[in-house]
Amino acid sequence: MTGVLLRNIIGFLVQMAPCALLCLIPFGNRFRGGARRAWGLSALIVAVGLVPFLAVAVMPLVVSDGAPGEI
Repeated sequence: MTGVLLRNIIGFLVQMAPCALLCLIPFGNRFRGGARRAWGLSALIVAVGLVPFLAVAVMPLVVSDGAPGEI
């Protein structure tokens, strides 16, 4: 189950981190609260999004007592 969690975390970050980066780059330093705050909020949004993603990804393993099965 640890391998599944690790794979899902890495996969989520590989997809979401570049998207967050590419969404913030065009605005440069024109953020109201400063660039550091904007990057921090972006990281927080990605981290908060990771929680439900992992819950849905791990739920089938928890329900079936850790035995992988067909989906």
